Amino acid sequence: MTLADRYGVGRQHIWQIISGVRWNPNGEMVRRKLGKRGNAKLTKEQILEIRSLYDKKTWPHRRLAERYGVTQSNISMILKHVTWK
Repeated sequence: MTLADRYGVGRQHIWQIISGVRWNPNGEMVRRKLGKRGNAKLTKEQILEIRSLYDKKTWPHRRLAERYGVTQSNISMILKHVTWK
């Protein structure tokens, strides 16, 4: 049984929760703000450093993920400005 099935919501809803998009009581999506919050593993400075290293084309997603202790998927979402604007 998937989380979506368990809670009676769509997979997209689960993805949005996991990727940092959350729902407010009015049903509107609100994105996380840049900075260290709650259970965030990375700081604003680390996010900027990840983007800088990747822009230099010397650090692939896998190496960045290993260096910062997050998944490759997290790195991808950071670089696409999905979870960290």
